[in-house]
Amino acid sequence: LGMPFRESLGMGFATIPQLSATLAAAAVGRELGLLNEAFFVAIVVLSIVTTMISPVVTRRLLAPRRPT
Repeated sequence: LGMPFRESLGMGFATIPQLSATLAAAAVGRELGLLNEAFFVAIVVLSIVTTMISPVVTRRLLAPRRPT
């Protein structure tokens, strides 16, 4: 509401990197037997990948547009 789509999308990507909280929750879930090994590894890999690409995507979405 009131924010351009591009900036809204950029703000959404800016909230992705919550790696430590995600990994802590996944580790607790695995320790309690709620997550099997494959699912735990998938969570870890997905968390790392999204954390690595998030700054790049955010920077590109929020960068000033070049005049055409």
